[in-house]
Amino acid sequence: MRASKWFTLLWGVLAILFACSASLFDNLIQLVNIIGSIFYGNVVGIFLLAFFVKFIRANAVFIAAIFTQAIVIIGWWFDWMPYLWLNLFGCALVMTLAFLIQILQKGEKITESEA
Repeated sequence: MRASKWFTLLWGVLAILFACSASLFDNLIQLVNIIGSIFYGNVVGIFLLAFFVKFIRANAVFIAAIFTQAIVIIGWWFDWMPYLWLNLFGCALVMTLAFLIQILQKGEKITESEA
């Protein structure tokens, strides 16, 4: 019961912050597109890796997703590109980083087993 009260308080504060910042944008559709563009590319990249690239393991994808999310947020903050392109950027970046991380992890495992 106590946890649900705290969660309700947290959710209420989050809704108030969202409502206060919504007036800073031209319209609500733009705000929703910006928020979606920040997070959706990363999620799409994770799903594409899960469905189509079987040799990349979960650990590499998780690490790549964390780094990608940070880079996408920084890119949005510094306005590197139009916000709608962040979807493609995040998707491509998480897939590329996961591939590179998996290759590096395989190299470490080979050298560990030889030792």
